[in-house]
Amino acid sequence: MSASDEYSEQLRKAFQELQMKMVETKQRIQHGDAVKQAQKQKERVAALTKKQLEELEPTRNVYRSVGRMYLKSSVKAEIERHTNEIEKAKEKMAAIDKQKEYLEKSLSESERNLREMVQSRP
Repeated sequence: MSASDEYSEQLRKAFQELQMKMVETKQRIQHGDAVKQAQKQKERVAALTKKQLEELEPTRNVYRSVGRMYLKSSVKAEIERHTNEIEKAKEKMAAIDKQKEYLEKSLSESERNLREMVQSRP
């Protein structure tokens, strides 16, 4: 096997690896976008519910459904719970954005390395 055949084989393998990495990365980015959308919806619902709870009188009892039962709680406790839900959703969305940025950066780095390999071909 000559040097150029060997180099062509290495280049072909690198292309295949890059293509697999691109497909996997795009799937992970799409999954991250779907999860982020779900978190946005969760945050929106929690914010709207919190807003409605703030309009109630503080001494009133409220009930929330858990499975097939209802839990009695105070308005203050429910407002706090929804505030925590909003914060968790924001944290998850920020983590998803960071992961997406990292994935895009690693993908572009792989593409750049492959271009360099092609350009340095003997």
